[in-house]
Amino acid sequence: MKINVDTDKLSLFKDEISRYQLIVRDRAKYAYIHKLVKRYLDYGIIEITKEIPSRTNKNVIVPYFIISDKGKQFLDLFEKS
Repeated sequence: MKINVDTDKLSLFKDEISRYQLIVRDRAKYAYIHKLVKRYLDYGIIEITKEIPSRTNKNVIVPYFIISDKGKQFLDLFEKS
């Protein structure tokens, strides 16, 4: 299995962050961030820490993500080399 991971993007998950915050910080399109988050969740390198209702629309749940232990090990592997 081939795994594509951008260590710069993965390092953004060191602190709790939502998709919207990722879009603002990285200046990326929503579709790209959505695919990135889904792929990282599938790999198990990030996890959902909490889900809160949106401030503007209470029917929308906003998930917050953080790097998992597996993701930290992966990031440490490439940051040290």
